[in-house]
Amino acid sequence: MKVRKIRNAAGNVRWQLDLGMVLQADGSMKRVQKYFRTQDEAKTELANSREKRQAHGDAAITLSEGERIRFTAARDKLAAAGGTIEQAVELFVRHSTAMRESVTLIDLLERCICAKEKHGASLRYLQQFRCSCLNFIRGRESTLAHTVTRDEVRSWVLGAGWAPKTQRVYLGDLRTLFAWALAERHVAENPAAGDGPERIALAKLDDTPIARLSVDVVTTLLRRAARVPSSSHEDFRCLVWYVVLGTFAGVRPWELSRIDRSAVDLNERHVVVDAKIAKTRQRRVVDLSKHACAWLALDPERSGPVLPPNARRRWGRLRKAVGQLATWPHDAMRHTFASMHYAQHQDEAALKAQMGHSKEEETLMRHYRAMVTRKEAKLFWAYKPSAKRSQLWTTVAIDPQPRQGKRKAAKKLR
Repeated sequence: MKVRKIRNAAGNVRWQLDLGMVLQADGSMKRVQKYFRTQDEAKTELANSREKRQAHGDAAITLSEGERIRFTAARDKLAAAGGTIEQAVELFVRHSTAMRESVTLIDLLERCICAKEKHGASLRYLQQFRCSCLNFIRGRESTLAHTVTRDEVRSWVLGAGWAPKTQRVYLGDLRTLFAWALAERHVAENPAAGDGPERIALAKLDDTPIARLSVDVVTTLLRRAARVPSSSHEDFRCLVWYVVLGTFAGVRPWELSRIDRSAVDLNERHVVVDAKIAKTRQRRVVDLSKHACAWLALDPERSGPVLPPNARRRWGRLRKAVGQLATWPHDAMRHTFASMHYAQHQDEAALKAQMGHSKEEETLMRHYRAMVTRKEAKLFWAYKPSAKRSQLWTTVAIDPQPRQGKRKAAKKLR
């Protein structure tokens, strides 16, 4: 028995308690390892394990206090029904898929994250996934994954006081963790999943209407962004591609911050979102309307990042210039694209493909589709730059850097 310091690929430190080879209930020998957040916790458990082994043998250190309580309750319930533990185990073994290996919850999470990392999951996703799962695992680090019950998961997700959307995010990530465990045969069932009576009923989502931009706001934003600068107006033309690809193609802000202009083909009228920069790590091709291409064609640059230097400050100043700094909804451009696309085409499958959603996903109808009339959608998709504006762009060079006189104003917006 010994305690050692373990550091994973992400740089997180855990303390591993190695109990050595322990005799199992089936007569086999298996190395038992437990993980703790601090060295003191690991040493305390080491001392307890030594006492238990001296008093009761190997069986005492393989069961946690909670497991001993569940074991006793299960034994009493079986006795009341005229059965025994041995009979129940034999029945379960005959009707279940054999598990490959029993692992603790913290070990299961680390293995799952390593597997997702090898398959190209983004750092942003892995951080969120780890945070969600740790909310459940914290305090249960040494619990064996296959012993987790649906009632435990239900009590956790419903008893924390989270908002309905947060409940769905955390439960979804925990369901993903146990789905991976089920595929790897570390558990016999997924306690976070289930249909019908077994399904964990979450609080109803808020029916607040989805926030999106009106046609007037979109046209004002584009007109201001595409305006040729003068002595009294700042040059925002470097943001036209950001506005057009976000509003008329629904590309996520996260993806726009990493995409290159070379991914846009104005002749074929589409933009390719590569798997390396896509949020879902799946490549997709998004169609562009002819008027969207007309706005993009104003800027002669065909390579380089879509977002210019100091994009965050410039974007804030542009929204302030059109009166939309404080009233800008979350993911407003992407919501607007989804709403306008559905109102124009009434094709949910096509829109899911454009947005990068799976066919089974309900996110689109629940979060993105807003009530838009066909008349409003027609005006949205028909908006194009004037011939006069196109001529002015060809005669005035675009300055990629913010003007000196605007730096003080930028600091105030931080």
